[in-house]
Amino acid sequence: MGRNRKYGDIIIKEEDLKILTSLANSQTAEHRQVTRAKIILLASEGYSNAEISAKVGVHRNTVSTFITKYLAAGLQYALSDSERSGKPNLITDEEKAYITNIACTKPKELGQAAEL
Repeated sequence: MGRNRKYGDIIIKEEDLKILTSLANSQTAEHRQVTRAKIILLASEGYSNAEISAKVGVHRNTVSTFITKYLAAGLQYALSDSERSGKPNLITDEEKAYITNIACTKPKELGQAAEL
């Protein structure tokens, strides 16, 4: 295939190559990790993003994202999901436990009528 025009020669360390090969051939690993391993292996063989996306069945931008992640920070970063932002919880874990406790308690034990 030759050298990848966009990324240059992608050189995979020997221990990373073993991990990627076992993941790419795995039947029990998470699908997203298998896909990411295949992307990195195909990129190291010199395939273009369009060729990799056709072989793996993902969008070209997905291929670019994971190759860039691998080159920037290594294998573990490329295989794992980034932490996502989100709205913080409005109630604490203690409050959740208290509510669950009340919901699971019979009304008579709380001094209420049985039908409540």
